[in-house]
Amino acid sequence: MKRHLLAVMLLAAGLMMTACGNINNNQKNDDTPVVDEKKTVEEPVVEEISGIDAIKKVWANKSFDLDAGDITPNIETYALAFCKTYPQFEINKILADYLINETYNESEYEIINDKKNGYIRCMWLVQYTNNTDVCYWNRKDGTQLVAAYMEANSESDPTENLVAFYSYNHAEGVMTPEPALTRMIEERMNKYDAYSVVLPREGKDIQVIGYIFDEENDSADRNELKLKWDGQTFNWEN
Repeated sequence: MKRHLLAVMLLAAGLMMTACGNINNNQKNDDTPVVDEKKTVEEPVVEEISGIDAIKKVWANKSFDLDAGDITPNIETYALAFCKTYPQFEINKILADYLINETYNESEYEIINDKKNGYIRCMWLVQYTNNTDVCYWNRKDGTQLVAAYMEANSESDPTENLVAFYSYNHAEGVMTPEPALTRMIEERMNKYDAYSVVLPREGKDIQVIGYIFDEENDSADRNELKLKWDGQTFNWEN
């Protein structure tokens, strides 16, 4: 597992915009001064949110069709539906293109497609972790639980990540968000500087790794936790 060291988030202060007026010293016929104020109203700068942060704002309230037809969906079906719904993250676009066209740039990306174990991963081959992982579990009640984990790191920006869970009922053909599982992870990891989620390629359990950074020594302490699968949902083992 690569070490995840994040840059310190810098808080940018907002700039105060002041309109200036120009005063003309023209005189009326009765010598009353005329003040001509010209104010320039500047449009507010709206920061465009993209990437994983943009997906975070909408995913929990957004269901979408799987379009599986009469076939039994597999990991490729789930991954393609998710990536087409959320192309804001660049890795999702790469993975979707691979699933549609069966090709990708092997010198820049690595794709693991393990259909037998219900797991797929697309990773950008750079120094920092940038990946999308998708897997699913068959539930006791006949539905499937699907998870998509996205993570993006860089030298200058803090980690962005999200693990999104969905329930899929084949009779309805709809992927329905299950944000309670996501909140369970986020709340447990609040005390850490950052965390990563490892979806299982083998086995059923999810590994969650919390990091506490020591910037002075350029190191990080890590704590590995496990979410145990009980056939229907997940619970913390420790």
